[in-house]
Amino acid sequence: MTEQTTMTSRESILERIAESYEKLGGGGDAADFVGRFYRHVATDELRSRSAATLAGVAAAHRELAEVRQPGTANVRVFNPTTDVDGWSSARTVVQIVTDDMPFLVDSVTNAIVGQDLDIHLLVHPQLVV
Repeated sequence: MTEQTTMTSRESILERIAESYEKLGGGGDAADFVGRFYRHVATDELRSRSAATLAGVAAAHRELAEVRQPGTANVRVFNPTTDVDGWSSARTVVQIVTDDMPFLVDSVTNAIVGQDLDIHLLVHPQLVV
């Protein structure tokens, strides 16, 4: 696969995620937001999940961020269902929205793994608001 093909594939995947994100009520900035949200996620990871699921993850995280008060952390652990959340996943989702906190990702990862649980996808969006 050439570099151009890889870029096109990633762009195509992100485009499908953005389309699904818009269907969940995401704003007109869907392509930009989805691109920034999944910036650090490998293309193979994106390719291995449905666009609807990845759009749901991004939309739920944005919703959690929109109600966060400065200086506080919002944490949500849930099992999304289509009836309640508009999307679903067979996995439990852990979302954290906070100001920059060094080592937070490492600490949460260690706590989860320390309970003999597996992490199937780690998304660490770094968004400036």
